[in-house]
Amino acid sequence: DEDAMVGVGEIVGRSTARSMAKQEDLVGFAGDGTETYFGMTGIVGALRNVDATIGNIAGLKVGTGNAYSELTLGDFRGVVELLPEDVDEDAAWFMSKKFYYSVVYPLAEAAGIANLFDILSDRKGRYLYGYPVVFTSAMPSTEANSQICALLGDLRVAAYLAERKAFTIEASRDVYFGNYQTGIRAVERIDVNVFNVGDTTNPGAVVGLITAAS
Repeated sequence: DEDAMVGVGEIVGRSTARSMAKQEDLVGFAGDGTETYFGMTGIVGALRNVDATIGNIAGLKVGTGNAYSELTLGDFRGVVELLPEDVDEDAAWFMSKKFYYSVVYPLAEAAGIANLFDILSDRKGRYLYGYPVVFTSAMPSTEANSQICALLGDLRVAAYLAERKAFTIEASRDVYFGNYQTGIRAVERIDVNVFNVGDTTNPGAVVGLITAAS
């Protein structure tokens, strides 16, 4: 009936918008310029493009080891040390939820920083060395060599996300008329321009933690 159609339309709209937002994050963070990311380079790709040798990239702190279990709080503190003061005020961490709870939180527990209030309260705010932590599935959750696993910085002064065509949803009953189905098409055109990740001498507006090469 008509009421049911409104409900289905709302579900489809939300699901499609969520899927688009997830793809934007994937391109904006993990994009490496290949076809997988529609030729766009994100924050991680731009940082890696600074130099072939990760130790030469001023905006990256090379972790203690290549495994998540080898990372230390000192590694994360080292990332904070890299962040330029002029972007400090609005900076935030960006990492996957799994990475936070399987790597960062256990380190805090071992250091006696995590407590029952953090574990049992309904507060969802997460912080690391005074900076808020933002979860994004575009950041890795499974360890690998030379992997940028966490970022810290102010994205607004490091990159642009340009909308070349506004997000639109259209429906048609003609295409699948014979099957009693409705076709739905969602379209959005964006572009990503990362311009401030530093070089081999100076860090940029976003810095990161990268696991060792081996």
